[in-house]
Amino acid sequence: MKRKGYTLVEVIVAFAIFAIVLTGVSATFTFTSKMETRNGYFIHFEAICADIDLYSDEYQREWDTYYYGIHGDDGTIYYSSNYQVVSGESAAKFVLTYSYDADNQLIVNVTEKNSNQVIIRDLNYGGNRYVTP
Repeated sequence: MKRKGYTLVEVIVAFAIFAIVLTGVSATFTFTSKMETRNGYFIHFEAICADIDLYSDEYQREWDTYYYGIHGDDGTIYYSSNYQVVSGESAAKFVLTYSYDADNQLIVNVTEKNSNQVIIRDLNYGGNRYVTP
């Protein structure tokens, strides 16, 4: 006797396999997309941190006055989604914080404000940066 079609079990198994494969592909695509976005954030803030390094070499502890136009006592700078400095937290997408540790080393952190995703963590600009000879 010849079969002319598929049984219901065969169709259900085929759909289940298709659903599993589709779930894996979509999860991979979502993960890749998020990583691409985070890498874009990192590249932009890497350039900003390179500028901070140059300014802190040139102007030492007053680098923020020359770079940002202010001397931030709290060490918090807010950036918009197009990487421009904004005055308030409400318009910010990113938060850059900087501080000095016990060895007088400049430490910079960058996070995405809403998700608290870390973009740059504890970037240390090195020791003895501001020691006068």
